[in-house]
Amino acid sequence: YQLEVPRPVPSQGQHRIPQQPQTHLPISCSAHFADYADPPDLYAGLLETPSDPPESDFQPTDPDMMPKSQELRYEGDLYVPKWVRGSGNKREGWCGFCKPGRWLVLKNSAFWYDKSFTHGVSAQTGAAFQEPKGIRRAEGNLDVWEGLCGSCNEWVALVSSKKKGTTWFRHAYKCHNHPKVRDAPKRRRD
Repeated sequence: YQLEVPRPVPSQGQHRIPQQPQTHLPISCSAHFADYADPPDLYAGLLETPSDPPESDFQPTDPDMMPKSQELRYEGDLYVPKWVRGSGNKREGWCGFCKPGRWLVLKNSAFWYDKSFTHGVSAQTGAAFQEPKGIRRAEGNLDVWEGLCGSCNEWVALVSSKKKGTTWFRHAYKCHNHPKVRDAPKRRRD
């Protein structure tokens, strides 16, 4: 990321914040923000290999709840669950990006909601939503980081106080163009 140097806000003049040496900061950061946390890395979890279900899940009392591996639409598809179990309204997909991994119902959109708004993955493309073009601190609130949307050029809060990532991912879902995966084989559900 190339961080934008925040404009000084009158109520946060440098005389109120102790100066820190810039030796440990990226070149684009201002020294008077050195004591505050770095911007959130919304996509860090997607860089890790997703977990598989625990061994205990492969010994269910109900045979219908035996996890089955399923083909992805294409190699590297981050959306389609690699593991599914159950059927009908009780069909579940495994999210290995959650820590710890967990089963989420597919029929009531719980899986879609988790992938879209917790992890930032588009159901249409199977890829992560577009990252912010730039990142800055919100004017007047140093606890809030904002991302510059590459589609609408608006500054959007990256994280809400309710749930990590939700604000940026909700905006990306509504604002960004998500062309569907073309020529991907149709998946058969067992």
